[in-house]
Amino acid sequence: MKLSALKTDTTNTQGRWVGKIPGLGDLRLKVRPIGNPDHRRRLDELTRAVPRAERLRGLAPEKVSEIEAEAILDAVLFGWENMEGDGTVGAADHPLPFDRETAKTLLTDPAYQMFRDAVDWAADAVAVEAQQDQANDSGN
Repeated sequence: MKLSALKTDTTNTQGRWVGKIPGLGDLRLKVRPIGNPDHRRRLDELTRAVPRAERLRGLAPEKVSEIEAEAILDAVLFGWENMEGDGTVGAADHPLPFDRETAKTLLTDPAYQMFRDAVDWAADAVAVEAQQDQANDSGN
């Protein structure tokens, strides 16, 4: 395996639009790769902000999920298109505008795990696209 296949594009700080997410119709997400430098830095900051006593024996799963969601909101997920509310989150059958609080709900509520999985999938797709772009640019 070439080391270049493991590299993440760190130059795109605005994200890319990703569509054709398996099983999610015409939903599009604007994301950067998970693990980009800003994401890693934010995870570290949020983890260090937890009192040491809570970190010593490992964080509770709920706390880990909360920290990961915050880091994704700050450095990975920047928007969505073609999503409608369900009555619980947003008005049923009406376009759901992107905002931080709604995104946090969708990333942390177990009932919306499919959305969280979609963000992870899209972020991975962006990382793969960036690797392909780098390979094409270098003539590989």
